Amino acid sequence: MAFFKNVLYARTGRSWSVQELRIKSPEDLEKLWFVLLKERNALSTYQHYCAQNKSSMKGFDRIAKCKASMKAILQVVGERRHAYKEVTNDREFLKRRSLARKTRSLEAFEARVEKSRNKTTPNQHNHVNIQDKVWRRKTMGQNLKLKPALQQQQVV
Repeated sequence: MAFFKNVLYARTGRSWSVQELRIKSPEDLEKLWFVLLKERNALSTYQHYCAQNKSSMKGFDRIAKCKASMKAILQVVGERRHAYKEVTNDREFLKRRSLARKTRSLEAFEARVEKSRNKTTPNQHNHVNIQDKVWRRKTMGQNLKLKPALQQQQVV
């Protein structure tokens, strides 16, 4: 019974809440985890001792408090792990997405340049046609003016 002196007469409070544990650093959570693990093992040993001697266990609610605190620590650690994975996945996703956007925009730009090289727009056709028509009118007009002059030179 001397072994269980600390287990029997220790003052107990409430279990740790998740809000309280969220403030703690990872090192503090790890230390607290091992303190609670040691406490739970001691309480389990005392419970087993009481069951063998067919006596009632004092402070039975302490086991539930230890388990609740350990469950809260696991929840906080799980939340932190999930948040870390989200952040790292988001970074990788954003890198991949920005690279894909750059690649797509570059490919689209190259396609537009190639398209503009191979295909003229209707405005370009009209512009060329108008210039061509103007040039033809000028040359035709000059040819028409020259023909009578040439005919007169030939007649003389």
